[in-house]
Amino acid sequence: MKKKNKPLRVSPAVGDNWTKKCPRFISCNAPLCPLDPELHKRIWIADEPVCTRKDISLPWLEQQRRYKKLGVRGYFKVGRRGLKRIR
Repeated sequence: MKKKNKPLRVSPAVGDNWTKKCPRFISCNAPLCPLDPELHKRIWIADEPVCTRKDISLPWLEQQRRYKKLGVRGYFKVGRRGLKRIR
């Protein structure tokens, strides 16, 4: 018996126009955006930029900022318990 995939849960603040929710979207180069409804499909390489919005505090985002500060190297995805090293 096959398991059915659960639908992706997106926060109520995020809609189809999620790019309009962030005032920094035009100039931002961060590959992992906390407002992106398809965040689980994105990969972050440790030498890439990090979201600079201070009003958003998520465990994986704090972990990402810490890794950037410490100079951790690698490839990461956002998992259920924070950033997950994939390479």
